[in-house]
Amino acid sequence: MVRTSSMAALLAVGAAGLLAPTASAAEAPSVAVAPAEALAALQAAAVASAGAAQGGWALHEEGQGDDGDFTEDLVVDPVHGRSHDTSTNDGELHAETIEVTGRGSYLSAASLGRRGAPALRLLGKPHAWVLLSGMHKADGLDPVQELAPDASLDSIGQGVDEQVTAARRVDGSDGTRMWTLTSVVTEEGTMTTTVVLDASGAVRAVVSSFPDGGSKTDTWSYGPQTVAVPARADVVRERDVQRADEALNLPTTVPQLAVVVARAANASAGTHHRKVRAADIAAGIVAAQKVQALDVLKVSLRRTSTGARLVGLNPFTGKRTVAVVRITRGRAVTG
Repeated sequence: MVRTSSMAALLAVGAAGLLAPTASAAEAPSVAVAPAEALAALQAAAVASAGAAQGGWALHEEGQGDDGDFTEDLVVDPVHGRSHDTSTNDGELHAETIEVTGRGSYLSAASLGRRGAPALRLLGKPHAWVLLSGMHKADGLDPVQELAPDASLDSIGQGVDEQVTAARRVDGSDGTRMWTLTSVVTEEGTMTTTVVLDASGAVRAVVSSFPDGGSKTDTWSYGPQTVAVPARADVVRERDVQRADEALNLPTTVPQLAVVVARAANASAGTHHRKVRAADIAAGIVAAQKVQALDVLKVSLRRTSTGARLVGLNPFTGKRTVAVVRITRGRAVTG
């Protein structure tokens, strides 16, 4: 019979992200149980965890994978329909979002990185939160529900190619309990999952070791949480950020669209085995319009007597970027 530390010790999370023992921990026996018993117990724990999370919960996750070390800190206030999620990769911020039911998702300026910084500066709000819209909008808390304590327990041992082959249980003297499941994943190898439950039966920690050598530790706490909603003065719309970004890129975009017009015009003429004419330039303009169909800031595309003229206007500076397409010796060329 294997001996291990008490549940109180297992609830302490060490700096390495593993469940670390404490000096005062009393030993408790580890007992082999049927996998079905362990899975049924985790389903019951999922119900208890959902109940504990009703007033609010927080998650800290850290681990190692193919892309290096990662962390995630998630605070959820279901009472007011809010959450705050911050993730990192190798110590660098990956994303920071705030979700608010009825409003949508806010992305921090830092999450945009160097690419988004110039657009925010152009808008005069370098530290603003970006209110996401359209396909990026996450109305409510659905995007974070997979990290909820009950959902995390529900997924254990339920992989399509996963089969739980062994399980062990440790009962702490303080009412806490630990389950360890060993699973075989088809064509990948063996993984181990350790689940720590508190005296109420709610999950407090899950430690996973994956077949590829990666690992992950999730720890939850329960109780009311506070998530601050960005002030309106500190928010810009995603559409406005896109517009500013497109304005900054006009010196590159306009010449590229001119190339699209010329190539499409030449292709149209080639299809009809003729030299480029006005109808082919028109076909080229249509092709360029399709390229910028999703752009907020449209480049003006007009036919001229000698080809086409493209003009991009930066609405923030008033500067124009111009490119032309000319018909020369029966072909459309830029310049």
